[in-house]
Amino acid sequence: MKFNKVKSMLKTKGRIIVDEDGDEIILRGVGTGSWMNPEGFLMGTMRFGADMGPFMRAHPFDRGRTMDPAIEELCGKEYAVEFREKWMRINLAEEDLKCFRQLGFNSIRLALSARLFLEEGPGIVFNEKNFAYLDEIIDLCEQIGLYVILDMHAACGGQSGVSCDDGYSNVPTMFLNDEDQERTIILWQEFASRYRDRWIVAGYELLNEPIALPMWDHLIPVLKSFYDRCVQAIRKIDTEHIIFIQGNRFAGRYEIFDHDYDPECHNWVMAVHLYEKLPDLAVFGEMLERSEALNVPVWIGETGGSTHDGSQDGSLWMTVTYEMAVEYHMGFNIWVAKAIDNDCASYILGFNNPADWQIINDYFYNGGKKPSYAEAIRIMDEWLDNIRFENCVIRTDRVNHIMRKGSFEIPAIGYDPEKPHQGSWKYALYNGYRREDRMHMVWEEGYRYADVPGLNDLRKDKTKYGDFAHMFILLEEGDCLSYTVRDEENSLSMGMEYKADEDFVLSVSKDGSMPAQRQFLKAARFIHDELSPLEPGIHTVTIRAEKGSCLLKKIIVSSME
Repeated sequence: MKFNKVKSMLKTKGRIIVDEDGDEIILRGVGTGSWMNPEGFLMGTMRFGADMGPFMRAHPFDRGRTMDPAIEELCGKEYAVEFREKWMRINLAEEDLKCFRQLGFNSIRLALSARLFLEEGPGIVFNEKNFAYLDEIIDLCEQIGLYVILDMHAACGGQSGVSCDDGYSNVPTMFLNDEDQERTIILWQEFASRYRDRWIVAGYELLNEPIALPMWDHLIPVLKSFYDRCVQAIRKIDTEHIIFIQGNRFAGRYEIFDHDYDPECHNWVMAVHLYEKLPDLAVFGEMLERSEALNVPVWIGETGGSTHDGSQDGSLWMTVTYEMAVEYHMGFNIWVAKAIDNDCASYILGFNNPADWQIINDYFYNGGKKPSYAEAIRIMDEWLDNIRFENCVIRTDRVNHIMRKGSFEIPAIGYDPEKPHQGSWKYALYNGYRREDRMHMVWEEGYRYADVPGLNDLRKDKTKYGDFAHMFILLEEGDCLSYTVRDEENSLSMGMEYKADEDFVLSVSKDGSMPAQRQFLKAARFIHDELSPLEPGIHTVTIRAEKGSCLLKKIIVSSME
């Protein structure tokens, strides 16, 4: 299983992805978000979910299609054309790509908008300027060492029914219009023709989050037919690259995966999106079942743990969820590479909006005074400057949790499900989390949990990740747990935070070594104690309660560099 090797073309082999040497490659990457396909909630111009409802025309600044004319209205046509090109080039520059690679990512999901490559209007007219720019980005990725997934985030006409598809309205027009489907297939054939020999391109992701809302589920047969026809069209040109296919309902449903979409080459992947669900086998189970039935890999093409209350819950969720994904041979892609510096998404690079952005917001949404052309241009120029790599905040703390390297924390309940673990509690956990493991999980003292899982929204003190961050493990005699770290550059120190009514004894082993017993002292409050030093590498530490018990809150990993 390789994480940093970026050397040759990828393909599927049964349920894993391999390179030309036959090494399994786990794709850990970032998605480019508002780079070529702007979304308001990533830019601080619209709240997430504001556009999810019945039919309505798109609002200013909630998507690329409305952002372009809004800037033209504010700054003039010539400036608007220049702004769009500058926005793309500044948003994803060489420095950004190098940063992602240095942070440990090995891939990037390029979110594309069809209208920037295939002109909207009668006939088939490709935008060679934007193709040339995409070539530049792919060349840079090859030089830097980032596999590229070409993601049709915004297909012709719009496929999702929400702002991320850059459509005219909240309708998945593509599936109501044969012409839009055919134009999207023609565009994919063009991509295949241009990139069929590029090994750095990991594959083609045909659609992002098609038929996102339940009200459009009746169009699922059209979606499945489109996939069949699109794959066949691509295979007439390119039989080598992986094809990534998503289900409906924000890529969170799997019913469409009922047959082999690539019978000629059988070189395709189930691409799923995963947010906020408990990191439990119950969440991964259906994905794995479909994967096994079709003998194809699963890739979590969009995911992230963000929090809106200043807590670390999102990072804790990610460090547990992504380790589970890796154990089940799934890669993952963080949404998003760059975004407004708040908790709207799990961005890696964060920027601030202009100081006077409220002037723009008031004009479009509150009936405020229209700024002068000069004032609007000044604000937009500041926006462009703010998104430059050197002016962004790098969320290394978030990356450490994602990659399990450097300094980070693992909640005690986030033990490795496929590494040694054993519980002795005679009851199943009452909130359903890992209930089959017989671990004795208890609530944080004073925490008011949800009576029914999933009903946290009925409480005033609701948290985005439900009760996940408020459960500890009562490690009792005979119980054992394992935790993995993945830092191949730095020496680390692993410790635990616990409290106990009496002295107790744990045995600690590393990578299957002979366990060594350690005595720990009674602690009336949570304290930190060391478990094991770790040299650079990938290590699994297993702890077993040999005598007595302790209430284990979290594992704390610290860089010693």
